[in-house]
Amino acid sequence: MTDSEFSYYLIVSDVDPKEDPYALVRVRGAMSAFPDEERFSSRLVWEPTTILSRIEHGSMDREPEQIPEREVEHYMEVLTRRFEAQRKAQEG
Repeated sequence: MTDSEFSYYLIVSDVDPKEDPYALVRVRGAMSAFPDEERFSSRLVWEPTTILSRIEHGSMDREPEQIPEREVEHYMEVLTRRFEAQRKAQEG
């Protein structure tokens, strides 16, 4: 499956603006009641998630904002910098 078969979403809120989103999520195929979701994780890989489903069902107070594929690499870099900073802070 090629990347063009994915839709990409930033997960944002008042405290997690688009410039520094809560998460980056991709959905394989069409959105459905149970989307095939993956999140760009702190391990710097795509891992299964249920963020969009939780937002849809009201158990998470954030909003998905769809982004074009051309912006994905930028947000992966933003999140990678955050994850690396968090890792350094935890190591002391």
